Amino acid sequence: MPPQVRSRIMTHVRPVDRRLAVGIQVTIRACATLAVVGIFAQGLSAGEILGGFPDAVGWHAAGAVVVQVLTAVTAAAAFAWWRLARGARWPVLMAAVVCVASVAQARFGAGVTLTVHVPLALLLMIGACLVAAWAWLDRGPVRPRSAGGAAGA
Repeated sequence: MPPQVRSRIMTHVRPVDRRLAVGIQVTIRACATLAVVGIFAQGLSAGEILGGFPDAVGWHAAGAVVVQVLTAVTAAAAFAWWRLARGARWPVLMAAVVCVASVAQARFGAGVTLTVHVPLALLLMIGACLVAAWAWLDRGPVRPRSAGGAAGA
């Protein structure tokens, strides 16, 4: 296992949950990073559309679906990580907001409401970058949830 995956975080998770924790962590990192790359590619394809290349519309629409899937998986994995490792709640909320924003972004884009679509794209990129940064930063010691299910941090 690469050292960046086997971090200090994993030493504080119950031994039974170690593989699950690593899998969730890798999923969050991969999907959050790919979501940022996808959103950046969406900006490039939007530029192609504005530049008068009609074929870019299909790529832009397909990219929207990819971004929605990546942000949904990221949000689900962030929730799973929070449930398993008692992490902070803000990343789960931010990932959920990014997921909902990606769906709204696609709806406004399909409706050709560019006055909302373009600014929302900027906010979507900021939110996705925050989630990706959280995914890659060391989040400190992680305490497993107690069997009693105490409300987490």
